[in-house]
Amino acid sequence: MVVDSSASPVPAQDRIFVLLAATDEADPIFGAPLVSRTVRAINGRSWPHTERLHVTVGDTLRGG
Repeated sequence: MVVDSSASPVPAQDRIFVLLAATDEADPIFGAPLVSRTVRAINGRSWPHTERLHVTVGDTLRGG
């Protein structure tokens, strides 16, 4: 969930990425997810179908 102030303008270049790591099976002894059966995705898509970012030297990127 992203909540912005209604008084501040939204920069046109802001992007939101939702990262997913899901598994359908857990280790029977430890209960931890099995890494070999984990699917990872960005915004619901796995590589190579993910969106490409085009940036240049000097651009500012930050994670939240």
